Amino acid sequence: MLVKRLVASLLNMVLCWLNFILWFFNVTPIGCMVLGTECPSDRKGKLIFGLASLLQWILMVTIIGTIVIIILWAQDKPSIATRLAKMA
Repeated sequence: MLVKRLVASLLNMVLCWLNFILWFFNVTPIGCMVLGTECPSDRKGKLIFGLASLLQWILMVTIIGTIVIIILWAQDKPSIATRLAKMA
């Protein structure tokens, strides 16, 4: 599960712009669709998930953000995007 979550998060972050376009058509984000990881099913949840994926992408540029995201992956915990989408 750890590798699956890591790859799905990487796909969602790298392709965050494509996921934003897919949101307009109410399609599941690429990483969730390809690897079958959990993702919100409603439109609002997908928007928050996509915006949070963009935030993760921006955070990966900083060293602190990279460390936090790697720690979450290593502990097999949901990504920042998944956590924020569940709160909505």
